[in-house]
Amino acid sequence: MRALVSHSYGPVDQIEIVELPTPVAGPGQLLVRVEAAALNPLDGKLVTGVMREMMPVEHPFTLGFDVAGTVEALGDGVTGFAVGDAVVAYARAGIAEYAVVDAGAAVVRRPAGVDAVRAAALPVAGLTAAELVEAADLKAGDRVLVVGATGGVGVFAVQLAAQLGAEVWATARPEEAKFVLGLGARHAVDYTSGDLAAQVKDVDVLIDVVNFGAGIPGAVVRDGGRILSPMGGWDESTFDRGVTAAYAGNSGRVDVLRDLVEAVEAGKITVPVGGTAPFADSAKAAADFFTSHKRGKVVITF
Repeated sequence: MRALVSHSYGPVDQIEIVELPTPVAGPGQLLVRVEAAALNPLDGKLVTGVMREMMPVEHPFTLGFDVAGTVEALGDGVTGFAVGDAVVAYARAGIAEYAVVDAGAAVVRRPAGVDAVRAAALPVAGLTAAELVEAADLKAGDRVLVVGATGGVGVFAVQLAAQLGAEVWATARPEEAKFVLGLGARHAVDYTSGDLAAQVKDVDVLIDVVNFGAGIPGAVVRDGGRILSPMGGWDESTFDRGVTAAYAGNSGRVDVLRDLVEAVEAGKITVPVGGTAPFADSAKAAADFFTSHKRGKVVITF
């Protein structure tokens, strides 16, 4: 089978399509024929080695953690799925013609009303956003700032927070203000015009999916407020005024993915796709994605 891989830690322009052995579904696994797979910023960090201390990878490393496709084969002991089922999954090595998925992990049937492209843009970003919002313990009327609101995770965090009744501020370039307001944000904040704390003050919750550790703009949060991040990197001295910070990431919960897919099918959640590229052009699409600003996700189609 063909797969999109990097052969060593290094620049993103060394990514290429190569031939690899087609994987086999082991016990408790599904073999999925991939129809669409999404790129994530994490892929680029794993390629370059930025996260090699936290998440080392073996080479050749096949990119991709989001998969939409159909079940090609079942491993021993798998129940609840059948060959031919359309599925969406959070799975490693997803940008390939075939991917192996643990049947007990975040994989659910894909309803007819959710196409493969939107489905592929959902798992990593949607799961991360959902767990950030859940950990924030939002109440109706809470003032929330989402930093990184136009990216893959941010677009879902804005929608989920707004649906809980929060008053959402969302960072966006001026030309993207209408976009984030359409997701449910009450206010668009131009992060290119200067210090965020000069534009937003005293929010109850900051959800920051861009910055790391002390780089998180804690000054926007009220005394005793909360910060949620999938990046982490702080210690007890990073923030003051009773501001607390907590890490929340994608734990691959199948119940959360099922809820997200059902919400997309019902039209309650929009899945912004910043672009698509055929698999033949995936190496260039990946390099472009990792080095430029994109709205939502970029999806590779097969």
